[in-house]
Amino acid sequence: LRTVTGVQTCALPIWGRRVSDAVTVVRSHLARNKRITAVVVALGTNDMLSHGEASYPRAVISSLMAETRGLPVLWLNIAFDGKVRPLQRARAANFNRALVAARSTWATLRVADWSGTFVPRGASRYIADGIHLTTSGYRTRASWTMSRIIEFATWTADRTSTTSSTTSTSSTTSTSSTTSSTSTSSTVPTADTSTSTTAPGS
Repeated sequence: LRTVTGVQTCALPIWGRRVSDAVTVVRSHLARNKRITAVVVALGTNDMLSHGEASYPRAVISSLMAETRGLPVLWLNIAFDGKVRPLQRARAANFNRALVAARSTWATLRVADWSGTFVPRGASRYIADGIHLTTSGYRTRASWTMSRIIEFATWTADRTSTTSSTTSTSSTTSTSSTTSSTSTSSTVPTADTSTSTTAPGS
């Protein structure tokens, strides 16, 4: 557990490094640690090495999202070197489309577009396998990823604050309305005002 630029993060080791491997890890960790307020996912590349079924991305994305307990999720999409891995690049495009489509089902999901951002210039920034990056490529990815996480943390905090404010306003209005309409009663019911507003880094 560490804090980087005001954002408290906890990296989970996921053996196999596939989305399917992450499902039980995320379920277990969220059950044990109630302080977690958001989830960042950077998985999918290894899945596309072994799964070419068109339906696979949608299914595996949904299986992981179902374990996030309604928490905000930032998912970094995936990329391959198309010159070396044309088949996997096509699979990655399908996976990335499935991520965007999943937002219509999972309102808490945000997608960071690594595939559309990373454009190698000059010498290739992938190593020979067309999957892993060069040292320069990883530096670029690390900087880009931290920027996306900070933006995500800000969005998450703003979203939580807005939800809390809306709940409070709704509760006050409901209580006022109920009081007016039941003025002849000695007991006035009040709206439930309980809400969780824990923000990232708290």
